[in-house]
Amino acid sequence: MPGDSAPAVRSGPYAVADLEVMPEDGRRYELIDGGLYVTASSTPLHQLAAGRLCGLLGAVAAPDREAVQAVDVRCGPATVLRPDVVVLLASVIDSPDRPVACGHIAMVAEIASPSTARVDRLLRPRLYAQAGIGGYLLVQTSEPT
Repeated sequence: MPGDSAPAVRSGPYAVADLEVMPEDGRRYELIDGGLYVTASSTPLHQLAAGRLCGLLGAVAAPDREAVQAVDVRCGPATVLRPDVVVLLASVIDSPDRPVACGHIAMVAEIASPSTARVDRLLRPRLYAQAGIGGYLLVQTSEPT
């Protein structure tokens, strides 16, 4: 049955179409320059923070924008990321296009996790900026040190 098994491991580059066959198992599947990146499912605190942030951003978004959680964003021909929260054009909410084109995205937000800290602080901002996404917000749920 689709979605019941782990993705096949292979050495070659992955394509955007390969993301469509990844299981719905709570993990985050992303492509960076054709490489498949899989991260563990998020913690309840992470999910709570993302939900609250989505509500706050949605409340202050322009009338033609909406805030949504965990949608695939195409940041290049072989790069698709799944930010925790995305502010995008309201007109693409019901579009069947997946992933969402970066041109429809006003900003993205990530909730910092210990397992993805380096990627969240260094790589993601660069990839989003190169794709033309003007806003990047990184939220830390623990006290700053």
